[in-house]
Amino acid sequence: MSEKRHLIIIGGQRSGTTLLHRYLSSHPNILMSQPVQPEPKYFLHNVGSNIEDYRSSLFADAQADHLLLGEKSTSYYEHPQIIPLIKERMPDVKLIFLIRNPLERALSNYFFSLENGLETRSLEEVFLENVPPPKTGLKISVDPFNYIGRGDYEFLLRPFANEFGSQLHVFPFEDLNFDDGCKRIIDFLELEYHPVLTDQKELVNASVRFNVSDEIRLRIASQYAPKRDSLEAFLKMDLSD
Repeated sequence: MSEKRHLIIIGGQRSGTTLLHRYLSSHPNILMSQPVQPEPKYFLHNVGSNIEDYRSSLFADAQADHLLLGEKSTSYYEHPQIIPLIKERMPDVKLIFLIRNPLERALSNYFFSLENGLETRSLEEVFLENVPPPKTGLKISVDPFNYIGRGDYEFLLRPFANEFGSQLHVFPFEDLNFDDGCKRIIDFLELEYHPVLTDQKELVNASVRFNVSDEIRLRIASQYAPKRDSLEAFLKMDLSD
C-alpha cells in the first residue's frame, strides 16, 4: 500500500468530527478507520510502531480504490508530543481540525460528560463557582472536564501548524453544510467530490440550543473574547459569526 495517502482528523471534540467521519466514509476513494467510538488514538498507544504496523492495524481492509486512509482521533490536538511520530511516519499527511464557536463547544462538552455519567456538577458549579471536578478513577487520554481550555484553539493548534503548515486544514463547524463545505474539504484532500446523502444534510443542519442562562453564557464568552483577534490572525479567518 505504499501509494496510499493519509488523513487524520485531530479535532476538535464536540465539533462535528463524527459527522465528518461519516461523510468521508461514504467516499469511494477514502477508507476511514473503524469503529468511530472508541477512537483509535493510535499514536498515543503505539510509540514504537512503523507505518506498516499502523496500516495493518487500522486499514487491513484497504482496497485498490482506497487512495486515502483516514483516522479520527480527537484527543490528538491536546497531545503535541505525537507530532514528531506522525511527521516521521507520514510526512505528507493531511490534518483536519474542525473549529466551533468555543462557547457552544464548551457547553456541548459539558452536557456530553453529564450524559455519560462523568460529570456530577451543575452548570453553575462548573462555570460560575469553579467547584473542583469529581474524581472518576478512569484512565482517560484527555481531561474530560477541561471545557474551557479545550476551546483555546490557537494555543492547541499552533504546534501542529508550525510543523505541518498548509497540510493542516482548519474548517469551521458552522460552515459544515454539505453543499459547499464538504466540497472544500474534498478539494483539500485532492479527491473528486462525492455527493452527500440527504440524511447527512439534515443532521448537520440541526441545531441544539442548550437551556443555559445568559449569565453562564456571558461568563464563558468573556474568557474567550480577549483571544479572538489573535485567533483570527492566526487562522486568517473571519470569526465574526
